[in-house]
Amino acid sequence: MFLRSLLSLLLVAGMVDAASAESSGAAQLVNTIPDSSNKLVKLTSSGVSPQILHMSLQDSIVFFLNDTKDSLTTLEIDFGTKHMHCNGSNMRADSDGKARSARPFGPRDFAATCFHEPGTFQYKVFGLNSNPSGVTGTIVVQ
Repeated sequence: MFLRSLLSLLLVAGMVDAASAESSGAAQLVNTIPDSSNKLVKLTSSGVSPQILHMSLQDSIVFFLNDTKDSLTTLEIDFGTKHMHCNGSNMRADSDGKARSARPFGPRDFAATCFHEPGTFQYKVFGLNSNPSGVTGTIVVQ
């Protein structure tokens, strides 16, 4: 009895795989986690790539990677009336329905935010040396 309880505890903690638990007779822990893939928008010297990012609700997180050699960038995403559920440490939610960079981020650094509602979200990147006044992009969540 003690061995079964210990194996169950280890399964919950993720320390024993399901195959070894099954061979020992312990109950198998089953989790259903939807497929997801985090999305990436690259901020490059020539703009943003992709210009329009299509994603599903399960994808949820978008990373904005500064892929330039020397630009310090900032980011502004318009959520409108949609809820902002999570932001990376370099993003802050403002009362006007926009998420903004808390500080400029340089090459190989990133900002991240989540999208938990369907809709079309416009964003603008400032500080790219080729276009410091701003480059726009769109995220479409289906």
